Amino acid sequence: MNFDVYKLVDVNDDIIEELLSWKYEKPYNIYDLHLNNYLINKDKWGNEQFALVNGGDIIGQVACQIIDDNMWVGWSLKPGLCGSGIGDLFVKKCIDELISLKKYSGEYIFLKVVDWNKRAIKAYEKAGFMYYRNTERKEDDKLVRYFIMKKVMMYLDN
Repeated sequence: MNFDVYKLVDVNDDIIEELLSWKYEKPYNIYDLHLNNYLINKDKWGNEQFALVNGGDIIGQVACQIIDDNMWVGWSLKPGLCGSGIGDLFVKKCIDELISLKKYSGEYIFLKVVDWNKRAIKAYEKAGFMYYRNTERKEDDKLVRYFIMKKVMMYLDN
């Protein structure tokens, strides 16, 4: 897949409609975007919520927040592309686009992933992220364990 032709764009009503239709196979269905109220908050569109697209081809949803001068990211790859071995390339493209869009020059980029999602963790490690620490959160009366991962950023002076 040629990621060079894909660009990060602000989400809009049409993009949201497609994203909300995405369905993941179990156990990854916890990532179904129709469960995500944050995504449909229009105040976040173009500020924290984006999509990776080429024309009408939407391949990913991307979220980004700058907290205490650190970039925190999250994303969803189109369900039909999951498990195809391109996750690390998708992550790298999203990061490149976010750095450019946000003019980010911080030292780290962080993400949070459920500890059992080995497929995503492998992609993140291939994209340069490393384990940082654990965290837990109660969700639907269950304690869910997450890994916080970070990527050390190195910038070349021009």
